[in-house]
Amino acid sequence: MLLKKNLHPSQERFNVPQKLRVRIVKIVRLLVEDVVIESYPFAPHLFESPANDFYQRVHNVLSYEFGEFNLGGSVNSAEEDILNFLLKTQNSEQLLRTVEHLFRFAYEEIFACEKTRVGEQFGISPSKHAINSFDEIVKELNQNFNENSISYQYESGRMIRVDSQFTHQEIIKPVLTVLADPIYKGANEEFLSAYDHYQAGRYKESINECLKAFESCMKSICEKRKWNYNQTDAAKKLIDVLFNQGLFPEYMVSQFGGVRSILESGVPTIRNKQSGHGQGPKVIYGQKHMAQYALNLTGSNIIFLADLERDTR
Repeated sequence: MLLKKNLHPSQERFNVPQKLRVRIVKIVRLLVEDVVIESYPFAPHLFESPANDFYQRVHNVLSYEFGEFNLGGSVNSAEEDILNFLLKTQNSEQLLRTVEHLFRFAYEEIFACEKTRVGEQFGISPSKHAINSFDEIVKELNQNFNENSISYQYESGRMIRVDSQFTHQEIIKPVLTVLADPIYKGANEEFLSAYDHYQAGRYKESINECLKAFESCMKSICEKRKWNYNQTDAAKKLIDVLFNQGLFPEYMVSQFGGVRSILESGVPTIRNKQSGHGQGPKVIYGQKHMAQYALNLTGSNIIFLADLERDTR
C-alpha cells in the first residue's frame, strides 16, 4: 500500500543531531524485536524471518515514494539500507517519513497474524506484550524528539507537527484518542486529512476538512444512538438533533443559547468565511492562523461531543 505525503517539503527542513539518529536506529531495532517479531508465532514465508520481511516491505514503499533504488547506499539488505538512511540522510522530511512508515507498519504487524487463515483457524490473538511494547517505544521516540527540539510527535499512525505543546497535549492528542474509536472512522479520516492539508500549507482545504470531521462526528453519534437525521444535514441541523434528543444535560440546556452559539458559530462560520463559497473576482488565500484555529476548535468540539455521548445516558 502506497502512502501519501503529509509534510511540506519547503518548510520542514531541520537538523537532526547524530546522537538522535543513533537513538532512532536503536529504537527501530527494539521496535522490530519487541513488536514485529513478537507478533508472529511463525515466519510469514519459509526460510524468511519476520524482521527481513518487515524491512523489505517498508523498503519497497519508501524507495518507490522517494524515487530511489536504494536509500542509504547499501545493497546488502533492506534492513541495512533503511538504518543507514536514518543515520545519513540530510533530508529531514524523508527521515520523518521513514520513521512514520516503520512505526505504522509495525503497528499493523501486531494484528496481521490473526487475519491470516492460520490465525483464524487457531484463534491467534494479538500479542499483549507487542501492544504494550509498541506504546512504550512510541513514548520513547516522542521523548527523544522532544528532548532534541524536533517539533514532531508520532500519534495515531502519523508524524504530527507540534506547534504548541499545550495544544498538542490538551487538544490534538486527546482528539486522536477519541477518534480511534471505530464509530468515528469517518471523522478520524477527515480530521487527519485536515491536518495533512494544514501541514502542506493548503489552508482552505484544511478548513473544509475540519467542518467535515465535525459533522461526521455528530452523524456518528446519531448513528450510535439511532437518532433520525439526513446524510445531507449540515452542521446546524445536526446540532439541532443533538439538542432535541437530549444529549446535553439539563444544566447545559438552561444555558442553551450559549452552548448552541459556541457550536454553531465556530467551525461552520470559519469555513463559510474562508473557503466555503465562490471567491469572486479576487483570490481568497486561506490564512494559516485561521486554519490552525479551525483545527483546534474542531478538536475541542469533537472531544466535547464524544465525552457527552459517553457520559450521557
